[in-house]
Amino acid sequence: MAKTKSARVAVSRPACAVIAADRPRKATLARTLHSIMRDTSSQGALYSQTVAHHLKINSADLKCLDYVLDHAAVSRDDLHRPSRSQD
Repeated sequence: MAKTKSARVAVSRPACAVIAADRPRKATLARTLHSIMRDTSSQGALYSQTVAHHLKINSADLKCLDYVLDHAAVSRDDLHRPSRSQD
């Protein structure tokens, strides 16, 4: 395998200024996304608790039921570890 020298790219001042000016926008987008994800997670948890309460079952049992419905073959060990990724 041939060795190649890495080329250094000179960045002009205007390009640096554009990158620096874009940082606040990216930070704002990241904060907004984080807030939306947190709210969505909270809404999902509240929804699950409400459904479990309506069905008169424990929320952990509802998670197991959801796991069983998502996977064709489920063993007792699989139910013991519902948070383990199967995908």
